[in-house]
Amino acid sequence: MGKLGSMKEKIKCWNQNVFGVTKVQKADLKEIIRQIDENEGGPEWDSQMGEQRTKNKSEFDRVLLIKNRIACQKLRVTWAKEGNSNTKFFSSDSGSSEV
Repeated sequence: MGKLGSMKEKIKCWNQNVFGVTKVQKADLKEIIRQIDENEGGPEWDSQMGEQRTKNKSEFDRVLLIKNRIACQKLRVTWAKEGNSNTKFFSSDSGSSEV
């Protein structure tokens, strides 16, 4: 494995250590929030559960933000790879219709 391959593996490990698996985190947080919401108003409800729900919702929002940023970055990469060829296509196509 070359330098780039080993660097790619190190970046993958770092990414999972820092951000975790966002799909799993999102599902887990959604389930925790649902369970807390079901208990709201019940006999076991206390202010600590309300604080826990607020904390989990803010963490859920953070995970969604990370997922959105990842999606935007992937779109930018796709545009960088394919966008230029599409622009050339549309430019040549629009130029031929003006004749």
